[in-house]
Amino acid sequence: MRVLGYICESDGRGLSLDEQRAALASFCERGNHSLIETFVDHDTDRERPQFDAIGEYLKVSGDGFLVVCAGSEYLGSELSDALVRILEFDALPVHQLLCADIDQPDPLHSALAYWTKQNIGMDRGEKIREAMLAKAVRGEGLGKPPYGYEVGRDGRLQIQKEEARVVQRIYQLYTKQGQGIRTIARTLNESATKTRRGRPWSMVTIRDILRNRMYLGTYSRFGMLVPGNHTPIVTREVYREAQAVMQSKSRPRRPAQSEPFLLSGMAQCKSCGNRMIGVARRQSWKRKDGEPMQQIYRYYQCQSRTNHSICRFHTWRARPVNGSRFAATSYRLGPLLFSAPKPQL
Repeated sequence: MRVLGYICESDGRGLSLDEQRAALASFCERGNHSLIETFVDHDTDRERPQFDAIGEYLKVSGDGFLVVCAGSEYLGSELSDALVRILEFDALPVHQLLCADIDQPDPLHSALAYWTKQNIGMDRGEKIREAMLAKAVRGEGLGKPPYGYEVGRDGRLQIQKEEARVVQRIYQLYTKQGQGIRTIARTLNESATKTRRGRPWSMVTIRDILRNRMYLGTYSRFGMLVPGNHTPIVTREVYREAQAVMQSKSRPRRPAQSEPFLLSGMAQCKSCGNRMIGVARRQSWKRKDGEPMQQIYRYYQCQSRTNHSICRFHTWRARPVNGSRFAATSYRLGPLLFSAPKPQL
């Protein structure tokens, strides 16, 4: 998946910029993600202009990104600042904000845990933590509600009928009609069904809906599960069937390719204008004499095709493009169109 990284220099506190970059690189390698761009803030007390710039970037580029920071302590000089940024981020058209720490990826949980350990402002931090935990125990919404729900006047989740029907349709297509995640995204997009933000459906969004236990009526926050908290949208049987189908289709995760896709995120599809991303596919076969063969094919594919399944199959082999030397600043190669500074290849 595409990742936007965020790092912040903080007067010698915490990790250095290089250590934060290393944490982002490790996160991407573990998840086989592609780091598209890194935003860097130098400690400006309570301001984080580059973090705010991520929001503007996302408004232009659309959803389907992971935004990753080394830890929530870099999102603000005080707990209240970090919490405001974390909760406001939920309203942006982006998939998810995560911390690179494998043991504590939830930024809200990470922020509360970090500032609780600090001597300065601990009393205030404890009060905020207790108040937010109390809301979680009561099952009241924190941040934006999942698709299919809205926050009622009492602060609790209630069904949003039109969205709930789409959620039920997704589960129906997946469990009863045998459609895959990519096909479901194409089905919804071709029927002019939009996400809450009025954007096309992506594979990531569909997958998250199929995995989300919130649709069973179970509220999850701070590592706590509150079953029967709100009205379910799908039955337990349908949810279990979806997980079984997903498990049957899952493949062992392979290590990330060491050779980078140099033009990923820079090249554009000439057909629809969306970004091209690097894709690697492994193909196995047997020769006539029975000897097993295997080959990895690398190419650039339109992001609209990959995530939304709404662009016809435009691809370009990666190696000839990566290995070429260009003299101009604007290029058109087959399905590729991009304008950028002359690449140092």
